[in-house]
Amino acid sequence: STLVDEILLLSHADTDLLTLRRAMEAAPDGLPRVRTASLNRVKTEEHLAALEDDGGRVARVVAARVHGGPDDLPGWRRLAQYARQTDLRLLLINAVGPTVPEFAAGSTVPPAVIERSAAYLQAGGAANMENLIRFLADDLLRADLGSSPPHVLPRHGVYHPDLPHETTVAEWVAHHDPSRPTVGILFYRAHWLSGNLDFVNALVDALEATGANALPVFTDSLKEPSAASDRPAADWPAAFDFFYR
Repeated sequence: STLVDEILLLSHADTDLLTLRRAMEAAPDGLPRVRTASLNRVKTEEHLAALEDDGGRVARVVAARVHGGPDDLPGWRRLAQYARQTDLRLLLINAVGPTVPEFAAGSTVPPAVIERSAAYLQAGGAANMENLIRFLADDLLRADLGSSPPHVLPRHGVYHPDLPHETTVAEWVAHHDPSRPTVGILFYRAHWLSGNLDFVNALVDALEATGANALPVFTDSLKEPSAASDRPAADWPAAFDFFYR
């Protein structure tokens, strides 16, 4: 196998992979080739090795975002050994908590690169994914693309296909027709981050065709209580604040 100046993102979160693919489809020319693969089917060292090798081509930069610890990714130790013996730049990133010491020791890039990459992935969204690739290319592949720092996105918010992606309640109010009834749509933030919004857009079109306003609201969690209410999250999640004002 031959190391090539490409980037491979491995993740247990399918939304990471979908978001990156959408970001690359819209990205300008000049970025390195990027591949993605899911870790959910990795059960053996051989499974992980098969994801790395693309017909004899091995990406020089491999970022693995693991939902769990060392026991949740078979084959990572073999991959880390291969990286130490070659010029492969390996980032082992814990997706659900603080840095895992074993992953930090197995990675072959500086801790600052791991931290910033993890911040892009944690923030999510197409713009952050594109900037992740730009950052990795500049820092690890000697490119000169330039990148913006991670941009933290809202945990809950309003979406509408006819409004800016990061829209506000005030913009939605200005857009809606006060003479019509309003129907709320609640969906998970992961779909908003990844751009997987066709089903939301279809609901909006169907509701507006019947003469109603559609108010889609995304949320990171229905377990997060509202800061404006003293009721428990089970009775009033934070996302409900966007429906009642």
